Amino acid sequence: MLRETYKGRKVVIKKGRDWGTVAVHINGVHCWARVCTAEAALAQAKRDIDFVGEEIDGASWGPEWYAPGTYEICDEGHPRAIGGACTHSYCNRETPEDDHV
Repeated sequence: MLRETYKGRKVVIKKGRDWGTVAVHINGVHCWARVCTAEAALAQAKRDIDFVGEEIDGASWGPEWYAPGTYEICDEGHPRAIGGACTHSYCNRETPEDDHV
């Protein structure tokens, strides 16, 4: 098992359920599992975190991808920038009737 804090995110690499796999957990949430070494999985998790970047985009990424204290959760459960508007399509629909199309 590997544990590291990277840019404020707690990254944990564990042995996967299937033979030869490793499971990646970011901020306590299982994100993915692959057949690779723990070191390769940690490197990929760091690249994924770098890709997400600092923009809080609840439409694309769950809250586990962001450093604690850098986001808040909207009323519908999506991460958003502190004091900002949620970018998720559900929160930006024109009318509630759009849900029933």
